Amino acid sequence: MAVDPSVTFAGSARPANGGSGGGAAGGVQIRLAPHGYSDGASVVADGRPNPRAVSNTVFKQTDGSGVHQDKPSPQGVSSLFWVWGQFFDHDVVQTRSGGGGETAPIRVPAGDPVFAPGSELSFNRSEPISGTGTGPNNPRQFGNQISAYLDGSMVYGSDPAKAAALREPDSAKLKLTSQGTIGFAAADDPLFRGGPIAGDTRANENVALLSMQALFAREHNRLVDELRAADPTLGRDALFEGARARVEAIIQAITYNEYLPKLIGPDPLPKYTGFKSGVSSAISLEFSTAVYRLGHSMLSPTIHRLNEDGSAHARGPLALRDVFLTRGVVEETGLGPVFRGVAATRSQALDTFIIEDVRSLLFGAGGPGSDLVALNIQRGRDHGLPSYNEMRQALGLAPKTSFSDITDDAALAARLRAAYGDVSKLDLWVGGLAETPVRGGMVGETFRAVLVDQFERMRDGDRFWSEGRGFSQRELKELWSTTLSDVIQRNTDVEVLQKDAFVAHRRLVGGPGDNTLVGSDVPNLIGGLGGDDVLTGGTAADEIYGGAGADRLNGGPGADVLYGGKGRDVFVIAASEAMDDRIYGGRGFDTVVVDAGRGPVRLQDTRLMKGIERFDGRGQDVIGTPGDDRLDFARFDEAVNIGSVRGGRGDDVIRGGAANDRLFGGAGDDRLFGGAGDDRLFGGAGQDRLFGGKGADRLSGGKGADELFGGSGKDVLNGGPGDDVFQFRANASSGRNRIEDFDARGNDQIRLVEFDFGAPDGEELSRREKFAAVEDATSFSKAGAKIDLKALGGDGSVLLEGVHDLTFGPEDFLFG
Repeated sequence: MAVDPSVTFAGSARPANGGSGGGAAGGVQIRLAPHGYSDGASVVADGRPNPRAVSNTVFKQTDGSGVHQDKPSPQGVSSLFWVWGQFFDHDVVQTRSGGGGETAPIRVPAGDPVFAPGSELSFNRSEPISGTGTGPNNPRQFGNQISAYLDGSMVYGSDPAKAAALREPDSAKLKLTSQGTIGFAAADDPLFRGGPIAGDTRANENVALLSMQALFAREHNRLVDELRAADPTLGRDALFEGARARVEAIIQAITYNEYLPKLIGPDPLPKYTGFKSGVSSAISLEFSTAVYRLGHSMLSPTIHRLNEDGSAHARGPLALRDVFLTRGVVEETGLGPVFRGVAATRSQALDTFIIEDVRSLLFGAGGPGSDLVALNIQRGRDHGLPSYNEMRQALGLAPKTSFSDITDDAALAARLRAAYGDVSKLDLWVGGLAETPVRGGMVGETFRAVLVDQFERMRDGDRFWSEGRGFSQRELKELWSTTLSDVIQRNTDVEVLQKDAFVAHRRLVGGPGDNTLVGSDVPNLIGGLGGDDVLTGGTAADEIYGGAGADRLNGGPGADVLYGGKGRDVFVIAASEAMDDRIYGGRGFDTVVVDAGRGPVRLQDTRLMKGIERFDGRGQDVIGTPGDDRLDFARFDEAVNIGSVRGGRGDDVIRGGAANDRLFGGAGDDRLFGGAGDDRLFGGAGQDRLFGGKGADRLSGGKGADELFGGSGKDVLNGGPGDDVFQFRANASSGRNRIEDFDARGNDQIRLVEFDFGAPDGEELSRREKFAAVEDATSFSKAGAKIDLKALGGDGSVLLEGVHDLTFGPEDFLFG
């Protein structure tokens, strides 16, 4: 990316604590609904079922023999989705736990499959803000130890001392090991206390998260180098703050452009209009304690580590249970294999099933472990969250009257009923996970409402938000178009990665030679790299990269994205398989070829083919869709061997190439452009506009009130039924044109544009005078009435077949 070195924010940097207002570090986590403490102050809600019993009844993801049952995301999201979710979470909220010494252990119920019945799962209560929790009018409140702004605090820290300690001495760069990974401090270090040298104390909760921490520290250091190269006079602080501001912007862009729409549906928030001083970015307890713990249900039991070609790394995969709070694991392989693995693996579904690695073995190496599900339920009660229905009412949503009203999954409703009995006792986190997802999203309406509230306030209440901070429009656009895939590829040895790293793709990448690679029935990431490769997608939505060499790419069924790269590449399309494909030719003379053996090809928009020099139809017809099509063959240097182009229903735009084209609009209000060559244009039903262009063209409007534009060739125009308009332009209509059916099946008109009608220079004639000039320029024969356009100041002529006398009048002409 190209940075603007004049924009560094050295004099207006974001404070280390995030800034002022409700989002600053040390602020209060607000409540969106009345608290749920049974005594009105601090006592954990009673009368609700045992958290571990709920976990066993509702959340168990094993069969009767205790074997894990895989439940992959139906949306196809990758494990990177939950990794990013955790990375984001560590940027905006951290609640102090255990400092007060209070406990609320969870008793293990009878018949528990893992833990000894009657024993207890330890639980330390969160430390409330001093002075709260004293009575019914003063319930417990909880602070946020870190900045609530999306400001990269997990990379840079939330206080000045840590921010300074994270920098290399006398440098603008962040500290990393010689391998480019996150290092660990000595046990007696007063800031990091033996933990990871990162902005957040939780950076090494798992190997994928620790890799993400290193990735964005690398991105910061890369940006420092880029800024220094753009302006060698910049000082250390200017370089540091300039790089930090850009990292913040990239984190915001990935979260709001890639992550959030998948979670809660497309276009989730109103458009950003600037900082709002009356809006608080503070984290809500409902968000931190219930809603945003949704990611726990998406955790995968295995973290795969993959080579570039998609094969397993020699060090093998990692069981999630074995990589909590570990050291040295990232260094075994480096970042690349970890990111390839989590990008290729589908996460578990966002639902009420959670893997045993965290449900019964969380931080359990060498010990009995614990249960993250039970802990989440108990934490909600510890923080005095409202019940599920109380939360819905606070959000203005109707309460649910039965478990079947919450979910359309009858088996889940039965499990909820068995665990809770009464819907009024349902915990917020459990009920929210159980809801049927909203259209286009992964969460139900309750969680969605809380998420929309949080993400909108987080953005609008931040006066340092990147979209309003002072970047040039060019650089802001570049920053906000950056994807997680971009960041991974420019900071690791990952050469090929799907554009949307949050959608899992099976890796299939060749070597430097000639490769023949064929995808399967899941989304594939296919890369040829060097050599003359033959790359074929499977039945799902694939991404295919040709790389260097003369490659042959075929996406197959599904909405595929194909990149030719360097070399003379050939893209094969067939039948309806390429209708939603995006094709990027890249460098070299690239060709799209129709597979003639599969018959006509169906396309919707040729603008999805970029960097293509030649389109070869192999004699087949190109057919549009029932919708509004854009079939423009003039955009190619060569468009050859096309039988015909047929738009189908819908309002289509069809443009022929340099050859002799046959264009059919079909039903709908179509626009057809013949281009060069002797073309045949058929509008069909609807109010069509037909443009002949160069060559001897034949234009047939069909049913409806059509407009037919004669070009510079010898054109034949037939309006068909309806009130049609035939247009001729003085500097463009130079041929001998014929109108076959003027006024035969409707009240037709002729529009004459830019003619001077023999008037002296600069003089404007009246409408009556212009028509008189037309009368003078008209002669009659057996063939019909011939209008001499040359006599009117243009060139060529128009023959109105079958018109043998002056039966037309001024109403038949439009001028101008």
